[in-house]
Amino acid sequence: MTNFAPVSLAGTRRLANVSPALPQSAATRSDFIYSSVQVNGTSGSLIQSVGFSFQETGGIRSLCVKKEALPAAIKAKNGTTYLRSTHVLGRGSFGCVYLGMDAHSGRLVAVKFLPLPRDESEMEVIEAEVLILQRVSDTHVVQLLSYAFEGDTIVIFMECMLAGSLQNMISAFRTIPSSTARVFMRDVLRGLSKLHSMGIIHRDMKPQNVLLSFAGTCKISDFGASAWLQELAR
Repeated sequence: MTNFAPVSLAGTRRLANVSPALPQSAATRSDFIYSSVQVNGTSGSLIQSVGFSFQETGGIRSLCVKKEALPAAIKAKNGTTYLRSTHVLGRGSFGCVYLGMDAHSGRLVAVKFLPLPRDESEMEVIEAEVLILQRVSDTHVVQLLSYAFEGDTIVIFMECMLAGSLQNMISAFRTIPSSTARVFMRDVLRGLSKLHSMGIIHRDMKPQNVLLSFAGTCKISDFGASAWLQELAR
């Protein structure tokens, strides 16, 4: 898959505020759900899975929210109330993903809690981009259902992919038949084609960011490093 070069932060405020990937030397705290990051004396934070990111060079606040402080029921912007279970689907340096449920239909969803930037203008950028990503509807892209603001966090409600990532499958089976690999590659390329047609470049394609359904369908996820083509062309 194509690896796209990191994008400069300069001039990327109108549609996206993109941060290049943090180096491996970045120090993180993962004893809480959210982590602060220090990179060569510069504090930063990266929003993942919803197509935007932000970085604060003046020193980001340490946003450490204990599990018991998270709400068990959240009303999203689409009017739906989602319930958060205690089951953790995934945990990263910048957020935690819980198994959730639509309180009305019973549909299972993934619920991700992420820290918000301090600046109000950046919050407006975040909300605008979430609304755009909600319009991405494709069989091979994980669907963003809705979002909500809860105190100092943004809560993202996404399609739930309980079969895990392509990386997990590779680790479990060691080898994948070439015929199956071709099907997986086809799915990923179709998803990328849809994103590119909407002016979105993922920029962090890897097996960990490809999720599987129980039927074996691949879907692209984790848009933390994504950028809008319009911004890349500026």
